[in-house]
Amino acid sequence: MPAPSPRTCVARLQLRLSALTLVQKFPSRSMALECFTSTLWQPTCGCGRKRVAHTFTSPSVAIGIGLAFGHAHATALEELTRAAADVGATGLRTAPGRALLVVGVTEDSAERLADIAQRLGFIVRADDPRRQIVACAGAPICAAAEISTRAIAPSLAANAAIAGADAPMVHLSGCAKGCACPRSTPLTVVGIEGRCGVVVNGSARDEPLVMLMPEALPGALSRCADGVRRLRAADESAAEVLSRLDRAQITRLLLGEATRA
Repeated sequence: MPAPSPRTCVARLQLRLSALTLVQKFPSRSMALECFTSTLWQPTCGCGRKRVAHTFTSPSVAIGIGLAFGHAHATALEELTRAAADVGATGLRTAPGRALLVVGVTEDSAERLADIAQRLGFIVRADDPRRQIVACAGAPICAAAEISTRAIAPSLAANAAIAGADAPMVHLSGCAKGCACPRSTPLTVVGIEGRCGVVVNGSARDEPLVMLMPEALPGALSRCADGVRRLRAADESAAEVLSRLDRAQITRLLLGEATRA
């Protein structure tokens, strides 16, 4: 049997989403805000067990499922909605942070659903390193993009130095428009004629500090992230560390040359 077309997958997904009518009520405005602004699971709770869901006054819970780098394939979304329906979910809602909120499930079924979501490539834990990287559609999906951001993003996320919990946020932008993240970030990579321009504490519209080939980018950002950790003072953010370094010092970090604070 031939694989369904993307249009067919999207149509099926829309049908499944419409079938999962949201009936869960939030007990308070603060609970609703907490769920939608802190959607994904925390790594552990006080008892050492995974905290798998947001609890309600009723027996049901809600869990957050993130879309890696802000996107997912239609077939994966269809499988996720089918799994959510199978475990008794009463609804799906979009949530901040490029995530979905699945409501009306029990805690045990939430764990099963999270395992399925993880196998499908979704983000199910708050400490997932892919959350440190924001990426646009990139080439060849976007005609304006100069680099393939979604091909670069997984290699950056797999590098513990770049995507660790205390690493600087990285924005991958296929071009100078910066669609995925228009604001300033500690490290912004912008595509320029097939190369990667690295902007520090700025946006995709700002002038890059260095220009690198895509294959050289993971090593450069890893060295920069390591340097930020080494030079960081107590309670200092990555952006604050980078702001007190001059352009020459940051360039040396990116290129692998020794520097001091």
